Amino acid sequence: MTVTDRPTWETLPQFVREAVEERLGTVVKSECVHSRRPGLAARIYATEEDAFLKAVPLKFADHILEPFRRERQAASFLPWPGAPAPWLAWRREVGDWLILAFELINDRARYVNLRPDDQDVPIVVGAVERLSWQPCREGWKGIIPSAREHVHALMDTARSLLDQPPVALTDPQLYSRAVDRLSVDRLAAGVPTLVHGDLCRKNILYKESCA
Repeated sequence: MTVTDRPTWETLPQFVREAVEERLGTVVKSECVHSRRPGLAARIYATEEDAFLKAVPLKFADHILEPFRRERQAASFLPWPGAPAPWLAWRREVGDWLILAFELINDRARYVNLRPDDQDVPIVVGAVERLSWQPCREGWKGIIPSAREHVHALMDTARSLLDQPPVALTDPQLYSRAVDRLSVDRLAAGVPTLVHGDLCRKNILYKESCA
């Protein structure tokens, strides 16, 4: 599936649209958003409830479906209330499709600016910090990877890079210092919280006083 043949609400299979309308009511408007992933990503406006909808065929290879499954799992253990993130309202597997329906952030929200001197930067840092303070909901162990597992993987990758000839890295000393500063012991000392795995401008919305 390419960007040009990515489905819209109107081209989704009938059984998928029926499953969505069972929960949201009749869909009166849809707005597709840009996404690097396959499947549908759209703001859905309906008679009973609005939602940010993601829908993807389960026939795709595991490496394509993995980000959707990981997002579903992480959102299921998102601390609530208190987490600065859209709530996963419901999820369903219908036929050969996976459907994720998130709380819709209203139209007044905007993407943040991440230039070093921009006033949005402290807001983003504060939102990420708040997420790090909120403990995961119970039941996450064995379902979503811990931060320690992610850090171990990063350290293994970094060490393999550092083992290469110096010309392969622009600043080997910078990489080496970064590896030295990683502390798995510190990660194990606190309560289990979620970490954001893809911090970028297109993943952060801001409205009024809430990010």
